[in-house]
Amino acid sequence: MSTLTYTGKFISPFMKVISIVGHKKSGKTTLVTTLVQKLSEVGTVGTVKHMGEPRLNPAETDTGKHFDAGADTVIGITGTELVSFSRNCGLEDALDMLCYQGFDFALVEGFKNSNLPKIVLGDLQGVSNIVFRMPEKLDLCEELTASLVGITLSQPDHYTLEALIKKALKNPAIKKSGAIGTFTDIVRELADDEKTINLEFEKYEPETSKILDKIREDIKKKKESSK
Repeated sequence: MSTLTYTGKFISPFMKVISIVGHKKSGKTTLVTTLVQKLSEVGTVGTVKHMGEPRLNPAETDTGKHFDAGADTVIGITGTELVSFSRNCGLEDALDMLCYQGFDFALVEGFKNSNLPKIVLGDLQGVSNIVFRMPEKLDLCEELTASLVGITLSQPDHYTLEALIKKALKNPAIKKSGAIGTFTDIVRELADDEKTINLEFEKYEPETSKILDKIREDIKKKKESSK
């Protein structure tokens, strides 16, 4: 398997996500913390941890009482931390939250049944989308850590419409803009007695190629003028 080694500054505008999975006490947390330290040198990092089934917001606490009374989300704030408890939320909700907050990386510890790209420790079986497998509790030398960072950087971008808009608003060029236009579409599931089962897409030739060629030429001209 080929891997990428980190050699420079992180440049992707979106969030990279990777999951670390393995048996209990296989070294998952050690690997996550090591990657957090390295990735923090090139971007911002958020983490998600599979906690099993214990209740983190006990009924006898004030926030627990708020939650049990029916609040959909309860936020607790201390002098140094903010914690949020929400109903009916899962891994995708957590990743979307980190994405919206503008994180460059999300490291997920656990969730072996997810579709996320995974670094697997040990001989854990029944796991999909494995991008790298390594022995349990392996000594994380600089070379291996750099390879794992490179693997993380090579993962697909995770983004949401809201996060894209937020990033656009942070662009200094936004001061010269008058609006951000987006189009959100849905597919009609029912039309009289017919039900939509799947979709097929095709491009209209030759008009599509003409438009794409024009976009490509415009980009070339902008790059040449900026040199």
